[in-house]
Amino acid sequence: LLVAERVAAVAASLALPLSRRVRGEVGIGAAWARDEESGYDAEPLAGIGVGVSVRGPWRTLLKAEVAYPVITPGERGPVVEVNVLRPLTVGR
Repeated sequence: LLVAERVAAVAASLALPLSRRVRGEVGIGAAWARDEESGYDAEPLAGIGVGVSVRGPWRTLLKAEVAYPVITPGERGPVVEVNVLRPLTVGR
């Protein structure tokens, strides 16, 4: 977790359908952080990630992602996220 006074970030991703119910995604991101307390002076940060989304039952979406920091001042290690998403309904 990065906490900084100022951050500038850019990201790019490409998502492609793998089948009717499955979508794959690959992405990269970069950021520059400034924080006097931590000693960051435009410290570069970057990472890559891959993910997959699957349509589930009851209008849910199951999303799994694995990301890895490529450039970081701290420890490196993979980050894994699994989310179950359900849209909010209005008027029901």
